[in-house]
Amino acid sequence: LKDMCGLLANIRILIFTLWCICMGLCTAMMWNFLFWHLEDLALKHSVEVNSWIKTIEGLVMGIQSLGGELPFFFLSSWILKRIGHIYAMSSVLLVMGLRFLYYSLITNPWWVLPIEFSNGLTFGLFYATMASYASIIAPPGTETTTQGMVGAVFEGVGVSLGSLLGGLLFEDYGGSKTFRIFGIFALVMCLLHAFVQYILQRNEKFGKENQQEHYGTFRQAHEDTSPNS
Repeated sequence: LKDMCGLLANIRILIFTLWCICMGLCTAMMWNFLFWHLEDLALKHSVEVNSWIKTIEGLVMGIQSLGGELPFFFLSSWILKRIGHIYAMSSVLLVMGLRFLYYSLITNPWWVLPIEFSNGLTFGLFYATMASYASIIAPPGTETTTQGMVGAVFEGVGVSLGSLLGGLLFEDYGGSKTFRIFGIFALVMCLLHAFVQYILQRNEKFGKENQQEHYGTFRQAHEDTSPNS
């Protein structure tokens, strides 16, 4: 607990932890409520579509795993080197929000299949980003603690809380409205995350420039007062 409190005092680790919780909330919706939502849509659509619902759910899992996650687990290192972890985090939230809004608009469960390829971003790239960034930002000697804490907050806090909230909303508002609520939440968190990261990078850049300026002034003053000058 002492190590965790020390880690959370670091603003970058705190923001990263909150991002993991947000992703856990959204992941819980996909894991626990997507098939429920599709079955409700099938019942409302037609008897023929309803008879195909288990096949649709099987195709969803196949596309998510083979068409989405598997390629992006291989490509994640290349993507992170090109765009960086910060942009990857915001992109994952953006795609998650758009994906949930798409879920809220469809009326035929067959229409869910094309969007499932985005699972490569919302889970494959997300999980790779979470694991690697936890190791990068961890202070020396706390890598294991940081990765353990990240895993705990993702599933122990994010997924658990998302399952609870998703269930309550699903019962009161149904699948379409619940996914719309979570989609808007993900998009808002995307904008907030991008803004906070921009402020942090700007402050760090400003601090480095001031440090270099002070060092240059000190060096010039030292040269002016040296015996050889």
